[in-house]
Amino acid sequence: MAKKWFLAANKKQTDGNRMEAPQRINASDGINTSASLETLPHVLFADDDANMREYVSCLLKTQYRVTVVQNGIMALELAKTTRPDLILSDIIMPGMDGIQLLQALRQDPRTHDIPLILLSIRASEASKIDSFDAGADDYLVKPFTPPELLARIKAHITLKRTRNQAYQAIKSSEELLQSVFNGVPSSIAVYKTCYAADNSIDDFEMFLLNDLMCQSLNRPKHDIIGKRYRELFPTASKLDVLDLFKEVVYTGQSTSFERWYETNGKNRCLRFKANKLHDLLIVIADDMTAEKQLQIKNEQMKAKQLEMEARQQREIFRVTLRTQEEERRRISENLHNGLGQMLFSIKLNLDTIDLSDSLFSTEENRKKLKNAELLLANCIRESRRISHELMPSILEDFGLEAAIENICSQLTGPCNFVAEIEPIVPPADQEIQLAVYRIVQELALNIVKHSQATEASIKIYDSNEGFINATVSDNGIGFDIQKEDNNATGLLTIKHRVKMLRGNIHCSSQIGIGTAIKISLPKTIDTY
Repeated sequence: MAKKWFLAANKKQTDGNRMEAPQRINASDGINTSASLETLPHVLFADDDANMREYVSCLLKTQYRVTVVQNGIMALELAKTTRPDLILSDIIMPGMDGIQLLQALRQDPRTHDIPLILLSIRASEASKIDSFDAGADDYLVKPFTPPELLARIKAHITLKRTRNQAYQAIKSSEELLQSVFNGVPSSIAVYKTCYAADNSIDDFEMFLLNDLMCQSLNRPKHDIIGKRYRELFPTASKLDVLDLFKEVVYTGQSTSFERWYETNGKNRCLRFKANKLHDLLIVIADDMTAEKQLQIKNEQMKAKQLEMEARQQREIFRVTLRTQEEERRRISENLHNGLGQMLFSIKLNLDTIDLSDSLFSTEENRKKLKNAELLLANCIRESRRISHELMPSILEDFGLEAAIENICSQLTGPCNFVAEIEPIVPPADQEIQLAVYRIVQELALNIVKHSQATEASIKIYDSNEGFINATVSDNGIGFDIQKEDNNATGLLTIKHRVKMLRGNIHCSSQIGIGTAIKISLPKTIDTY
């Protein structure tokens, strides 16, 4: 039948009908040279009828490079190696028919996208449907006219080239996007939304990701693309991450949150930023583990520092209470042993005065009154001394220099005290001057009580850095400042007092040589 149709077609061409026979173009005509043939689209034609192969070959070779084979097996092998632009195949062929050839081509990734037009003498609708279901791009019923065949071949080749150009454009866009993704210092993943049968969101499928995301998962990219989120992050089901992602897709509102994950046996803190783009979910994840660990460490250090400061404050409070008790005890002893006994002596003297008119009584009374007068004078001096210890009026009346010199003059005895005082400009606050006076006074008293020194000096000077400095030194027996029992000398109390005033204290002592203690306090209360 094919032969009769081929001969009839030639006869019509001879009779001058509109269907022209294929023109044979020689190389000398300037078209089918080897150079021009390489630029022509390649068509592979499979048919077991030799006449049909010759006819179609003559029909197409003016516009295409044509390769003809006699069965589906040969066509399949050539398609794998040459990748033609289009395959034209008869359906009924021995060995491998056109449908089998089509199925084999679609299953092979090397040939699955090659356009294929099936030729058949079967004009039934069922045959066409079966061919299209098998993956055919077109179906042409024999006999066909040359213009129709040429038009369909041209349309499918043009369509394939358009698809290829679009694919290359998409690939270039993906490569550009991938390059941009890889340049971002964050893990980026794009997920497809996976819906359940009830049209609710079930999961998200990895669609696109950058290199940092691959590194964080410690898996190659081909092993990640196409995987579900639950499979990539098994612990996600224990968290609300998927619910938050679903909410982004449902509402279209972006979100940002932090979660701790266990990946590759390590706990990591990730900060997520999720956005919706059409039906895609774009997730940017930053590894906050190092920052969080540093934050936790800082918080722990801060807590320890606060606890240490609290302990120090408690210790300062205890020392302050102990100092106050010692001060009260000392004042009580001074009042009881000094002023109290003198007042009691005055009372005894007054109680023994004889108020009779005898001469002897009068003379005796004068002596007792004189003695009481002396005792009252001593009481006045003692009360002034105690008052001076409690609040040095000399400091208020004459300033720090006079007050320090007064300490030296009062304490000079077996140990000679020398004062060296430089002008303090501007002068320190009154509260700071009182603190310096009390600390120097206590250090000087410690020298008298414990050092066995013969020489001691008190130096007051300005550091020109907003601090007032005082150095108290002696040539006494010294002590080991590393031993805790030396705190009994009052040094611990002084240290706490200096610290409360945001000052500094430095102690140096050598056994048999002497001791020097330097304190520095800010001139104004505002600076601390």
